[in-house]
Amino acid sequence: MTGDNPVTANAIADKAGIDDVHASLLPEDKERIMREYMKKGTVAMVGDGINDAPALATAHVGMAIGAGTDIAIDAADVVLMKSRLTDVPAAIRLSRKTLKNMYSSFTCCWVYVGVGPPYLRFSQCPADITFVYTTSLVKRNASAFASPFSALMMISIPAPL
Repeated sequence: MTGDNPVTANAIADKAGIDDVHASLLPEDKERIMREYMKKGTVAMVGDGINDAPALATAHVGMAIGAGTDIAIDAADVVLMKSRLTDVPAAIRLSRKTLKNMYSSFTCCWVYVGVGPPYLRFSQCPADITFVYTTSLVKRNASAFASPFSALMMISIPAPL
């Protein structure tokens, strides 16, 4: 999708291996086409100009080129710091690795929270052998009760962006 003329758009699309070309578009046309693509699945949009801002904001993932206009950068979810389209696949790979890391962290957290306190509560071993908790049964009961709630509070409060 571009606001450029069809000759320029097709020449760039041929070099990039893109089959579906939309040229001479206004910002509202880009947004409309973006909504049509979104009906088919997840859509990412890469843009750098003021005319791309509505489509960047509409897309599931908007990526702005770092050297682009401020409004495009503000409308996007991701800002590519260098003006290279080759950074788009790198950003996608990084986001997948980050998501995998998050899932792993949450899994470890839930195993710890789900297994640790009940084990401490019902075990006959002194707490200093199993975990670094106090050996007092009253404090063990309190930690077994409070620990899952602290984890729930941690994940239920959204982090500021």
